[in-house]
This record gives sequence, structure tokens and C-alpha cells, in this order.
Amino acid sequence: AAWPTILKLKAKQFKVSEKCIGCGQCAKICPRENIEIRNGKAFIGRNCRQKGLDILLSAWVPLKKVLPDAKLTVMSDLDDRLRAAFISAGATVLPFGTATEAAALLGQSAILAMPSRWEAFPYLTLEAFAAGTAVVATDVGGVGEAVRDRETGLLVPPGNARELAMALQELLVSPALRNRLATAARKELARHSAETMLDGLAALYGALAICRLAPVGKNNC
Repeated sequence: AAWPTILKLKAKQFKVSEKCIGCGQCAKICPRENIEIRNGKAFIGRNCRQKGLDILLSAWVPLKKVLPDAKLTVMSDLDDRLRAAFISAGATVLPFGTATEAAALLGQSAILAMPSRWEAFPYLTLEAFAAGTAVVATDVGGVGEAVRDRETGLLVPPGNARELAMALQELLVSPALRNRLATAARKELARHSAETMLDGLAALYGALAICRLAPVGKNNC
């Protein structure tokens, strides 16, 4: 019974985390009312195999041929080879930036591409939700807990450049779909706030405490 009380008392210490999710910074840069007129898509992340930049490149090259006016901005610590490949394919490459710079890019982008091969629960999805940016992500790890396919974003199989390109194309040509997904995603934020997560953790510890104190054979734990 003590653990839930302690967790609730410590909830105020998580205010800094809240500032990264739904703080309004992205909305100030690009108001949510202008979601339908945003242009292009973005990738924000480290240059490593996990993040699937090679898959994004394989999806982007044919997509650019079908939609020559499409724009892609990659914010990452790319090596020379990958940087040259993206630039030669018509993408804009930015150095891995600060949180403010990432928020600005999200606020100016219509779509966030997340082609990861594996993830735990990427908070970048929630930051995109807060920015009103539609998300196309691979269905790996805990991504599906926030991005529900065709409800709060689009999910594609990991490692499949063709499916990724098709999902990106679908959103690029349909401002109405982007707006619907982004609006629904914004409502998803409350489920993942620090307060909600702490309440869930407190409830779990409370249940475990009851199980531990109950006589053997007298509980359903």
C-alpha cells in the first residue's frame, strides 16, 4: 500500500518529461489549423541499422519518381555515403539537431516516417502526435500501442520498402486522411501522459502488494 502513495507523491518530478509531449512548441511553429497545407515528410533519428534509414532510402527513390514534387528532410548523423545517397535522390539532409530543432521540423512536416527494424516505445511518435504530424511507422515493439493502423497513423511491416513507399504516397496525396489521423492521434496523448503512466504503475504495485500480503491460497494472483 505504501508504493502507490510514494509513486503519486513523486509524480510532480516528471514535469520535465511532460514538456516534451504536447507542450505546444510545435503548434506555435506551425499551427494545427494549417495541417492540411504542410508539405513533405521527415525522418528524425540516429544513423544506425535499427532506425532503418536504408529502408527509407529504398522507399524514397521510387516514390520521388512517382511524386516529383514530394519533399523529404532527414535529420540524422549520416555518414558521407548515406548523406550523398539521400541528397542525390532529392532529399534535404540536416545534422542531428537539438530538441527545439527537431520540434521545428516536426511542426513543418506533413508526415513523420519511422522505418525502424525494432523499437521499445519511441516517444518520437507522441511528439509527432503533439505536433499534428501524421505518422507512418513500422509495426515493431511498442509502436502499435500508440500508432493504431488507419486510426492514429499508418503501420507497415518492418523491412518492407515497398509497403513503406505505398503508405507514404497514400498520405502525401491525401491531406484529408493526414488530417483525420493527426486529429485522432492528438487525442491519444492523454493515454501516455506521465500522470497516466504513474497511475498505472501505482495500480500495478498496489495489486502486487495485496498479493504479497494475502495468505497463501487465499488470492488469485
